[in-house]
Amino acid sequence: MSALISTKLLPRSYEAIRDQIAAIILVEMENQRLLYRDDNLSVSVFCERFGSYDPAEGNVINVVLASGVFDNHSIFTQRDELVYYIDVFTSSSGSILAQGDNRVSVLNHRIVGMVNAIFNDQAYVRLGLANGIIESRRTTNISFSPYPEDNDFVKIGRLTLTVTAHEDFRDGSGTMEAYLNTVVKLSETDKGFKFEIIN
Repeated sequence: MSALISTKLLPRSYEAIRDQIAAIILVEMENQRLLYRDDNLSVSVFCERFGSYDPAEGNVINVVLASGVFDNHSIFTQRDELVYYIDVFTSSSGSILAQGDNRVSVLNHRIVGMVNAIFNDQAYVRLGLANGIIESRRTTNISFSPYPEDNDFVKIGRLTLTVTAHEDFRDGSGTMEAYLNTVVKLSETDKGFKFEIIN
C-alpha cells in the first residue's frame, strides 16, 4: 500500500497555540522588564522543558500542553478544549532563611500575576492568531508550591490556561503563528526548547 497523503502534515493547533503562548510571554515579559527597569522581571521561556531547575538560571517559565478534548467533529473541522500549564520558577538568596523565602515567594507571585494579566488583556483575546481560530481563553487556576528538592529559596507557581479553539484540517488555519520566526525564535537546548527574541 502506498501513502495517500502527498503533502507534509503541519503542526496541529494545540502545538501552534502552545508555542504562541510561550512567545507572547517572552515578548510581553521583556517589555514589562524594560517598562519597570527591573531586571528581577527577566525570564527565560521554554516549552515542554525537561530536567531540573537550577536556581542559577534565574526566573524560568515553562509552557506545557496538559490535555486536550476534541468535540464537534465534522469531516474537516473540530473544536479543541486545550489546557496548558504555565509553570514559573523563581529563586532568591537571603542570609536569613525567612527573608530569602519571602523574597522568592513575592517575586513568584508577581511574575505569575503578570502572566495572568497578559492573557486577560484584550490585546490577546485571540492570542495574536487569525480570526476564527480562538473561541476563548481563560485562566482557570493558579497555585504555588515550594520546589520539591527542599530548597527554601526556590518557588514554583502554576497558572492553568484553558483555550477553546477551532481547527480546520483543510487549509492548516489552525497552525497560524503570529510571533514565531518573526519576533521570536525557538532554539533547542540541553533542557528543552527555549524561546528567544530576535534582535
